[in-house]
Order: sequence, then structure tokens, then C-alpha cells
Amino acid sequence: MKHTSIAIRRSNVSLQVKVILFFLVVFLAIAAKPAFAETHQTWATGAHLGYGVNQQSTTGFKNVAGSLMFLDVLRTLDDGLEMGLRTIAQGGQENNNEYYRMGAGPLISYNFYKNWRAQFSLSFFNETANDETKERAYKSKGRTYQFGWERSRELIKNVDLAWGGFYMVHQGNVSLSDGMASPNTASTRFSNISTNKGTTRGVEVSLRFKL
Repeated sequence: MKHTSIAIRRSNVSLQVKVILFFLVVFLAIAAKPAFAETHQTWATGAHLGYGVNQQSTTGFKNVAGSLMFLDVLRTLDDGLEMGLRTIAQGGQENNNEYYRMGAGPLISYNFYKNWRAQFSLSFFNETANDETKERAYKSKGRTYQFGWERSRELIKNVDLAWGGFYMVHQGNVSLSDGMASPNTASTRFSNISTNKGTTRGVEVSLRFKL
């Protein structure tokens, strides 16, 4: 079992590296286009504030709501297509049990109709949780897949206000070895956790700046 677990972890790491390298190569190829194509390309950033509810959670945070924040850096291409990087910070609390998730990864955004955009991001996250005694309950690493949609409106030149919704799926492994400093009643809630899987649905609003 130990060797199988090591092999699975190595396989997951290898997949993550391949995905990141693929997006990096595509991104660099786009950025290296000839100068005559530069007139159609710009950089953009976005700062999103959101609110989401965990609809499913194997770590006990089902139906727990919390705030989220996304930060984007994007290269705008022709035909409404954008590629870049998204950083996601998420957290929530239930009965003084808390979790915090931070991840980053590639982002694709597409303007499919007038001022409507569809977005997809893949992020690799680290998560920690504390029990009600503030002791570390578990650590987790994994992947998050996020699908979103936005409608935007220009506020002033090069600044847009956008609002929309999103759906997230996360999956990862759980490590209890660094948590639960002492076997107390609060920590037993997390004692039988083996995976970290769940879904989140929510809404968000953002400011988008064209550079």
C-alpha cells in the first residue's frame, strides 16, 4: 500500500507539471507573436470578491458558506479569447471549525456574446483546517476546477465592472499527521477523513483593468 500511495502521488505531481507546462508553452507562444499582431493584444487584471456555499464536502464542511477572492492576470487575444493566471483564496467557518484554501493555476476566458464572458480555471491548492480548540485538524493538497460566467459594463476607459456566478469542484488528499496535537473531543470530527472532495457554488463581483 505504501508503494502504491507513493506511485499515485508521483503520478499526480507529474500530471500537474504537464498541465502547467502546457499552458506555459501556449502562453509564451502567444506572447512571442510578431510585432504586427500586438495591436490586437493587451494585458488585463481582475480583482474578484465572491460569496460561495459548499454544497458537498467530505471534510465535514457541507453547506458552509464563506467569502472568496480571485486575482487574475490575463493576456487578451483576438476574437475575445484570453489566457493567464488566476489565484483563488477561499475559507469558511462552522461551529468554530475553520478551513482555508489557497490555490493558483491557468485561466482561460472567452467573450462569447457581447459583454458576456465564460471562464475556466484549473488551480493547485493547499488547504488547512482548525478545530474548535484552534488546533490544526488536517492539511490537504489537490486540484480545483472552476467554471464561471460574467456580464460586464464599462465604468470609465479601461475599467470595467463585472458580476456573475461560478461553480467549483475540488478534490485532493488529506494528511492528519501534522494535525491534532492531542486526542480531544473536538478533533474526533476529522479523525476518519481520507479524502478532500466537494463542490462550491456562488456569486462574485469584480473590477477589471486593461493595462
